[in-house]
Amino acid sequence: MENLSQNQQDILFLTQLQDFIDKRKVEMSEGSYTTSLFPKALAK
Repeated sequence: MENLSQNQQDILFLTQLQDFIDKRKVEMSEGSYTTSLFPKALAK
C-alpha cells in the first residue's frame, strides 16, 4: 500500500468497506450491529 497515493488508499478503503457491508447484508447475522442498521436505513 505504500506505493499508492492517499486518494488511491482512500478509494481502496471505501471499496473494502462497501464489500464488507454488502457481505453482512447478504449474511444478515442475527445479533450483528451491522445487520441491525439495515431496517433503520430502509425506513429513512
